[in-house]
Formats: sequence, structure tokens, C-alpha cells
Amino acid sequence: MQDGAYAMIQSTKPKTLSTGLNDSPAALAAWLLQLYFDFGDKELPIFERYSKDDLLVNICLYWFTGSIYSSLRLYSEDMSGFEDKPIGKVAVPAAFNFHEYDITGFVPREFAERFFSNIVSWTEFNEGGHFAGLSHPRQLKNDLIQFIEKVEQNRDR
Repeated sequence: MQDGAYAMIQSTKPKTLSTGLNDSPAALAAWLLQLYFDFGDKELPIFERYSKDDLLVNICLYWFTGSIYSSLRLYSEDMSGFEDKPIGKVAVPAAFNFHEYDITGFVPREFAERFFSNIVSWTEFNEGGHFAGLSHPRQLKNDLIQFIEKVEQNRDR
């Protein structure tokens, strides 16, 4: 509940929120920095988790392109429901990696297997959060490389 309010506002009022965020670089920076703080290794100060340059580059990408709405809109589209019947399991090779401080935490593999029939890689990290690509880029890169190598090995058989 504490960390879920952002999803509620993004899923119900994305245009209102994005109008304010697109109008003020300070508001945009505050909104994004709060998310970087909330969904990462909270034992570490934010500037030890992420470099100031990386944070500023990410904020600038949204600001200069005026694209915060497109990132918020996904939440409202996701909340539109699941009226269509499932068309079956996803059969392409899939990789999952979870980080201790991510929004979802660790998801049981059995749950993912209900939707994916070809899980090639499943990794649970005891560090990192939702923005692991910024806070732990080597860890994420190595996991992705291992997944690709497994897919290629299976294809060669």
C-alpha cells in the first residue's frame, strides 16, 4: 500500500499527472527520483545505488522528449482488464530475473509456468530492485548473456 500509490495515480489519471510532469522539470525529477528511491536497495543511499549522471540522463530523456505520458499510459492500459480469453502459453524462450527489492519481489516459478512453456532462465538476485539495469548493470548483462547462450545451445541441438 505504501509504495503502490504511484501505480494507482498512473493507472487512473495518466494524462493529468503527465501534464504536470511535462510542465515542470522539478516535478518530473521529484516524481522519478522518488520511484528510484522506493524501488531499489533501501539500505543504500540513492546516490550509492545509482550515479547522479545516470539519474540525470534518465530524467532528461523524459524531459527533452516530452514522453512521460507514454510511460504512464501503460499502467492505465494494463488495468483495462483481461476480458479476452488466454490464447495459450507463450512458447518462445523466456528469461526471468527477479531482484529482492523489486516491486513484485520473488514470484513463484509455478505461477510463471502457467503462462510460459519454455522458461530457459530463472534467476533470483538478493540485491537490486526495479531499476537493476542502472544499479546492477553487470549482473543483469551477465544473466542476459547466459540466457542467450542457453537458447543458442538448445537451438544447435
